[in-house]
Parts: sequence; C-alpha cells; structure tokens
Amino acid sequence: MARKKEDSSKIQYGSEEHVSAIKNAYGIRPEIAGKVVKEFEDGTKDWDVGYYEKCKRMMSLINNPEPKPVSPRKGWKRDRSY
Repeated sequence: MARKKEDSSKIQYGSEEHVSAIKNAYGIRPEIAGKVVKEFEDGTKDWDVGYYEKCKRMMSLINNPEPKPVSPRKGWKRDRSY
C-alpha cells in the first residue's frame, strides 16, 4: 500500500487556522478569555491568577500573532561545503 501524503503546508500567523489552533491548545474561547482579563484587571472579580495568566497569554497571541525576533542576527543556514 502506498503511504498517504500529509498536507505539510505551514499555517500563516494570524490566519483562521492559527487562531483555531491557539483556541484548541489553550482550551478557552476568546470571548471568555477577554472577559477574564478585563474583569481581573478592573478588580471587578477575583479570578484564579494561573487562569488569568493563561487567558492573558492566549489573548496576546491572538491580538499580536507575528513572532518577534529575540536576536538581531540573521538565521542559521546550513553550509554544504563539508
């Protein structure tokens, strides 16, 4: 039997697939995460700190999906001169 080829296309940052992958990874709906962050920062409701931080990380990924480089150096490239 021939092996089935998998779709190995890269998910673009900020696309619908990227947002749905984030939602599945965190297991929280974005509406609820936004509500938790807002209520915790306003002091309206006391949420668990761990849950608040999880929601805040999720919302930061959804709102700013582009990764930021840590170093100004160029990326590593493999040299074929070995």
